[in-house]
Amino acid sequence: MLRQSCRYRQSEHPFLTPRELGLQIALGYAVIPTKGWAVPEAEHAFTRARVLSQRVSEAPLLFGALWGLWAFYLVRADYRTSREFAEQCAALAEQAQDSDLLIEAYLGLAVDSYHRGEVTAARGHLERSISLYERERHRSHAFLYGQDPCVTALVYLGWVLWVLGYPERARVRAQESLALARQLSHPFSLGWALLGHGILHQFLLAWREVQSVAEETLVLATEQGFADFVGWASALCGLALVRQGQHESGIAQLKQALRTRRAAGSGLQVPGWLGWLAVACGCADQADEGLDALDEALMLIEKTGEHLWESEVWRYRWTSASWIARARCSARADARFCSGCGQPSGLSCPAGGTANLPDNRFCTGCGRAFPASAHPGRPGSPPSLPLPAAVPVHQPGAERRQLTVMFCDLGGSTALSARLDPEALREVVRACQTACAHPRPGDFRGPRHADRARQGAPGAGAAIAVA
Repeated sequence: MLRQSCRYRQSEHPFLTPRELGLQIALGYAVIPTKGWAVPEAEHAFTRARVLSQRVSEAPLLFGALWGLWAFYLVRADYRTSREFAEQCAALAEQAQDSDLLIEAYLGLAVDSYHRGEVTAARGHLERSISLYERERHRSHAFLYGQDPCVTALVYLGWVLWVLGYPERARVRAQESLALARQLSHPFSLGWALLGHGILHQFLLAWREVQSVAEETLVLATEQGFADFVGWASALCGLALVRQGQHESGIAQLKQALRTRRAAGSGLQVPGWLGWLAVACGCADQADEGLDALDEALMLIEKTGEHLWESEVWRYRWTSASWIARARCSARADARFCSGCGQPSGLSCPAGGTANLPDNRFCTGCGRAFPASAHPGRPGSPPSLPLPAAVPVHQPGAERRQLTVMFCDLGGSTALSARLDPEALREVVRACQTACAHPRPGDFRGPRHADRARQGAPGAGAAIAVA
């Protein structure tokens, strides 16, 4: 209906311009939920609206056109153009001193900064946007702009806080976004909140929660016809399946999600999805395909400027060395001849017949040592370096003594580091260090107490545990 209304002959009549402008903006935001932000129909509608807005003096209408173009170019991963439109929106909102516009303007600057990797700036913009939000006054924004601004801001703030090292605060923001979205009864905003919740749990490595939330999102998106959310939910489901051992089906879902996203013209977050695919391939011993995905991700980061995922992709790239080593070990264990000299290369354990790598000193099946004759020197192999002379056991002035070492560990430290904010974790670690450093009954430190070290160590350990 809206599309048909906008197809009449373009008129210069001043009475018709505001009407067409409003219809073009409404058409642009209407196609987003079902077709996505990056479809040509959205660009055409918002571009036409921007041209028309030059003839009127209504800031909200001009802002609506600029904000739609910002979102289009953002999802297209054209960050240079999206930044220009975000800054134009901010300038217009500040000039008008309109809180309705400022909420969306700060949100646009925040989202743009986040995907560029400027997370500290993003946090400031998000907090300003949230501070201006009043649910009853601004709930109409969900229908004007396609989604509730506070729900979106809370989703992004949760991600930002996780990147900055505040996992507990991130969880709280994610829960707030989900609660607000359910109260508003706006399906598209609810889809955003669910995705934000799922992606945050992906950061936290809570794979069962990721799969549960992704499946709920997929049901909602399928029922409502939200094309972008179907792709996001499928990608999260695929990654969760891989992390839970279902490599083949998980990789298939990730690849399909990537194809769908690219077909819709979306480039936003594609480097991150390629990183997920690379990790999935690494888990499934498909090292070459994983490396290809990482190379493509790094190329896209360089091309688009989406630096948010850059450090993670490089971390995956460094981790890929273990995938290659594992793949090569698998290939070498089955090899019958050396690829360098052509000599027979396999070793079979005389006890159990287990196939081993040529340079194994012990059998991987039973632990039995291979004789030195099983590792003859090969033509072209580098000469082994001479071992340093053995240090004499008894040196002048040295004294052989019994050494007792007590190891103190902070139980559950890995789980604590994922759950607590850095400040809270620091206090826990300090308390542990204080307990270990303070002298205790039965303390055995120092040469004078070496004779009773074996008796004192358990007592000191028990005292530390009680402290």
